[in-house]
Amino acid sequence: MKEISSPSKAYVCKIIEANRGGFFVEVQGVDAFMPGSLAAANKISDFQSYVGKKIIVMIEDYLQDMKSFIVSHKKYIEYILPKKISELSLSDKYTGTVTGASKYGIFIEFNEIFTGLLHKSKMKPDTYSRFKDRKYNSGDSIEFYIGEITKDNRIILTEESLEEKRKKIERSEEHTSELQSH
Repeated sequence: MKEISSPSKAYVCKIIEANRGGFFVEVQGVDAFMPGSLAAANKISDFQSYVGKKIIVMIEDYLQDMKSFIVSHKKYIEYILPKKISELSLSDKYTGTVTGASKYGIFIEFNEIFTGLLHKSKMKPDTYSRFKDRKYNSGDSIEFYIGEITKDNRIILTEESLEEKRKKIERSEEHTSELQSH
């Protein structure tokens, strides 16, 4: 019961069966339930694709009347996120999956636990054109870099590498000194 109020342990669960509301899972020989809303960082569109998978969960609650544990993968993600964020690199190229779009950009899930926004101002022209024409769909693969991680752990994505940024700054500085010398 202590794990519900102050979680410190994570468990591997096997997803046994899916229904409209979530998943029946097995955790260390104990049957439990994982609501669909707690099974992933983002909305799940195909519950059946999760059957048979093993994922890491934490205890969310215990329903006395049903004598059943409720488990959550989302709780595990929130628990490990600060540590995992510190392992991200601004110089590495990542590949992720589009999970949705807004008028500001594309939401991308990567490394199974992170979601970031590729803002339209951080897109290369061909990506922006495809975004503007609404040609990105959930499940599409896309490559990007980490542009910034905010104080509240929001991940801002970019298509520009650190090297491309560095060159752009150098060109800007050269242009500025040329203008100042005239």
